[in-house]
Amino acid sequence: MAAATEEARDGTGQPEQLSKADRLRRSVLFGLFFLSGAAALIYQTAWHRLLGLFAGADTIAAALVVGAFLLGLGIGSLAAGLWADRLSRRAALLAFASCEVGIALFALLSPWLYYDVVYRELLPIASSRGVIFAVVFAGLLWPTFLMGCSLPFLSKAVVTRIDGSARLIGWLYGLNTLGAAVGAFSGGWLMIGSIGFDKTIYVGAALNLIVAAGGLLL
Repeated sequence: MAAATEEARDGTGQPEQLSKADRLRRSVLFGLFFLSGAAALIYQTAWHRLLGLFAGADTIAAALVVGAFLLGLGIGSLAAGLWADRLSRRAALLAFASCEVGIALFALLSPWLYYDVVYRELLPIASSRGVIFAVVFAGLLWPTFLMGCSLPFLSKAVVTRIDGSARLIGWLYGLNTLGAAVGAFSGGWLMIGSIGFDKTIYVGAALNLIVAAGGLLL
């Protein structure tokens, strides 16, 4: 992560002057976005397994979760990208933290929503599984939309000048993706089998709330 905190250079090779406090703040934000990526894939792994209860096939559950993730991420990124440039750095951080809180809230509700409401209450009375799948797919768009919003908002908060912005955004995306890999491995390989679906999801929610708190404090 050290490379991410180096001074950005413009086209003439002149460095962007950052104080030690600014470099520390930027490093913390990069670390927070790593944790955000880990939380996202913890959720994806847990929801995939949880939705398999009523999907009846692992491939159907995978299609639901992956499809909703990709659609939500894309729409969220597009929407936040149009809005982020209108915000100040502080407002962008607040928007980023709000997204993380919104994701955590949905995650905390998701075991109740998908098991108690969808699996136990709606599934027995639904006219077709297609209706249930549509409800679940639509529900997943809430957290995934907010996940998609997070990168544009955090990019606005981190990038102070256009020179060097590509490298900074590249580091944000790269660290978020590495965090996602860690989340997928730890969620699927370690946590679900040892602490169960609910607690695994709660770990992801705790990570999102830590990220939100960190964003608000910076």
